[in-house]
Amino acid sequence: MFFTSIFRWKHKAALVFDDSVPASWTDLDLSSVVGKRHALVMLKIEYTAGNPTAMYFRTNGETQEVAGDAEHAAGNNIIYMSSDKICNLVLETDANGIIEWYVVFGTSAKIYVMGFV
Repeated sequence: MFFTSIFRWKHKAALVFDDSVPASWTDLDLSSVVGKRHALVMLKIEYTAGNPTAMYFRTNGETQEVAGDAEHAAGNNIIYMSSDKICNLVLETDANGIIEWYVVFGTSAKIYVMGFV
């Protein structure tokens, strides 16, 4: 019982970002949803305006670049999106509930935490 109560999936669908996208690695604090802790999060990304673009995501504090490119993004922390489309992505936060991300080119996006463990 202890295991299932701590590691149970928590569905939230909480909007955590609705603004202009960053052009360099930028922190995205998810702690208001997941708490200040390591969490495995599922994000829903809605690219709301701009040309097709690549978006890169990683755990906060990671210093290595994310591997891959927009044409071979499946299975990586890279998504390639066109305007008015959505994509889901799973990754780990740091110990404070923070991830990092940037967009190659684009204008605005919405990011939701759909759930976490």
